[in-house]
Amino acid sequence: MKIKINYLFTVIFLFLVASQANGNNWFQETPLKNVYVALVDKKPMKAWQQLLLILKKPLTSEIHQQWPLVFDVLLQETRCGQDIPVKIDNNFANFIRVVLIKHYNLQQVEYHVKLSFEGVDAPFTVKLTDSNGRRLINNKTAKQSEAHGYAEVESDYFPHTYSAGVYDLVLSRGKHRWHVTLILPPIPDQDWIKIKTQASVKPQIDYSIPSQIAACPPSKVKQQVLDHRFDLLWQKVLLTNQPLIWSYDITNAHRANLVVNKSFYQGDILIEWAQGVGLPIGLVKY
Repeated sequence: MKIKINYLFTVIFLFLVASQANGNNWFQETPLKNVYVALVDKKPMKAWQQLLLILKKPLTSEIHQQWPLVFDVLLQETRCGQDIPVKIDNNFANFIRVVLIKHYNLQQVEYHVKLSFEGVDAPFTVKLTDSNGRRLINNKTAKQSEAHGYAEVESDYFPHTYSAGVYDLVLSRGKHRWHVTLILPPIPDQDWIKIKTQASVKPQIDYSIPSQIAACPPSKVKQQVLDHRFDLLWQKVLLTNQPLIWSYDITNAHRANLVVNKSFYQGDILIEWAQGVGLPIGLVKY
């Protein structure tokens, strides 16, 4: 209930910012007006469609600041986005996950996007394009692995985050083509992972699990140990903040990973924010 009240206060605040005394017109003529009106009328699907139309156009700095707050309200009003009418074409996959990644190491922070697919029985190509025509993923082929029809594709690594807004996801195989429009919000400003380094001292990894969005999957942290081929050897999932205890004495252990996730939906598609760090296993042994 607390989260829902906070979201409602956010809506009211946005309405007050956008409103003015003008007869019976509650809302100032702003690009977000139709979204506000639809939310007041308890029509979240209409508000979603209006927001899609707005984000396909050039945005003012004011709209850049306000639309992510409106997006949070829409998640609240659509059961974490599960009510949004996005249906996966089972000719390509029966489950799709979009992961928006902020990756830390000892020298820098990098960003990239990963798409994973389950229930894949034949390869297909993947394109992910923003509203300005820039392709984050350009005709990469998703090939099923031996792991029961699992496939994934990734973007390149970038020194800065992706541009938040509307993206077109297109899957193609021969004459078959499936297209869906997604809204990818900004990566949260908060650092869920921090690496503390001092001379002659092994790096220390601290983390905090972000708050869960109402009706969404719980936010979590994954501890992982990988081998030289980056195959998973060991994993532990935490749903609350607690001390990290690693399992070091695993044959072929090479790398320690820590990943913090916060998730929501757009229809059938699961979208995750992820912040992660990977270090040689020797650097986290104490």
